[in-house]
Amino acid sequence: MKKVSIIISIVIGTGFWVGLECQTLTSGGDFLKIPVGGRNASMAEASVAVVNDIEAISVNPAGMANIKGLQIAYEHQEWFQSVRFESLSGAIPLKMIFPGKMLPGVAGLIINYFYVPPIEIYDSWSEPIDSIKFNGFQFRLGYALMVFRSDLFEVIAGGNISFISKGMKASELNVKGQTKPAVDLSAQAKIFHGNADIRKIIGDYFTAGFVIRNIDFYSTGPNENWPTLIKLGFAAKIYDLVLLDIDLAKDLSSPFAATFGAEYWLKNLVAFRLGGKLQSAQSSHLSVGVGFKYKIRDYTMFLDYALIPFENGLEPTHKISFKVDISKIEIRDNTDILYYRGVDYFVHGQYQEALEMWEKVLKKNPEHAEAKKRIEETRKILELEKEEQKTRQEIETGKVELEPAYPTPDTVKKKKK
Repeated sequence: MKKVSIIISIVIGTGFWVGLECQTLTSGGDFLKIPVGGRNASMAEASVAVVNDIEAISVNPAGMANIKGLQIAYEHQEWFQSVRFESLSGAIPLKMIFPGKMLPGVAGLIINYFYVPPIEIYDSWSEPIDSIKFNGFQFRLGYALMVFRSDLFEVIAGGNISFISKGMKASELNVKGQTKPAVDLSAQAKIFHGNADIRKIIGDYFTAGFVIRNIDFYSTGPNENWPTLIKLGFAAKIYDLVLLDIDLAKDLSSPFAATFGAEYWLKNLVAFRLGGKLQSAQSSHLSVGVGFKYKIRDYTMFLDYALIPFENGLEPTHKISFKVDISKIEIRDNTDILYYRGVDYFVHGQYQEALEMWEKVLKKNPEHAEAKKRIEETRKILELEKEEQKTRQEIETGKVELEPAYPTPDTVKKKKK
């Protein structure tokens, strides 16, 4: 009776934490299926073709190649009964670490930790006899870089190596943990086109992404493999308003799935996100989320929230992630970073700060053609803003009199005179 109670409790306990993600227990590391990143989770993980920040190390490591400055992120996800998932990550371009050598690419790391509190085991007389403890840990190192660029398309590639450990402990059972490495391989492409009609809908280009996650080279059994996932995605910004990503995914231990994710930014400050997953009757669902962006000079902060629903009467889970992009780092002779920092200022309407960055570029490299072009464009914008402000002041002080939109008897008389 005692052993039966222990076995039943193990089944219930393991089914409990795996069921949180609407998955079945098919491998030794199902906790790896938990989505990382508030943006990624709120878009139902349909972001393999668009991820371009610190979340890329978990979604599509190739996307890290788009990172221009140091990024740090932390996220927390909690279910009932204190079951929780924590994640801490960071990424930085190598040229920022070794400015003199100008090394290409971006390096990143992430630590994920999944914790289930002790599950008490009772005998048939409701007396506690044991407890089961479960936890999962993942340490992942990633690298990405640009591998090809032309007028038609550009390709970036990346990969991770992970050290994954799962553990389950019970004093009355001989349950051992498992620690093995895994590898991720991925690519992301930006495809340009010249069709004027298509350009009206999706702009000058669309993106594609591909990733294989958790490749397990040290298989120990059919139920002990890490859950290998293959994803292919395509994305475009529709009418320059809504970013749409459609992914096709196949987990080697689960049915084929199709997901979509959509994102809309309001004045580049607040993002509204929606995602959906189509797999089977038991695991299809919608997810929603919102993101906030705040910029203070060289510091850009993101706060993302995702609501992930569950079936079978379970309550939904809430995921919160916080990201910081820190570009305020002195870089010797690194005109590339200074140039893109100016582009970032320009996109956010901070024209004076952008002008200062590009002027620093010209001091280091007087032949930088793109910086010269940007400076000329920005100075024209600043001059127009200055003229508009001067005209506005003259109107407010009465120095300039505006003619009415429609002629009045007074204006007709003045014209006759």
